[in-house]
Amino acid sequence: MHFPLQSPETDASPPSGAPDDVNKSPVALNNEADSPETELTADGASEAQDPNATTASTPRCCRPYTLRAVHDLFAVLTDLLNPEQHPEPIVQVSLGLLTVALETGADFIPRCPSLMQLVATDVTKYLMM
Repeated sequence: MHFPLQSPETDASPPSGAPDDVNKSPVALNNEADSPETELTADGASEAQDPNATTASTPRCCRPYTLRAVHDLFAVLTDLLNPEQHPEPIVQVSLGLLTVALETGADFIPRCPSLMQLVATDVTKYLMM
């Protein structure tokens, strides 16, 4: 089973407030035009494939999101959990999206200190409010 992920990342500089380890992502690829497209498999392995080879059962593969993009998404969803700044429906939607993200990335999140920092501090703080 393959999970194609597409990266909108083109800037090489980390976002403001992002930890230093976001550039050390094990899933981040160079943004070179000649790098092979990669597909993330269910076991977390990357497979390089010919970009021109497509089959009916397998969609064309894409580059995975970088750790920086995932960190930014987690940071925004975590910020939306703050009940003092956002109405209850926004908090509920953010909690639902974070639940899906945590369930989907359960095997990979512990390997990323920046994501663990967000979960251990801000997410926990807002859930206790």
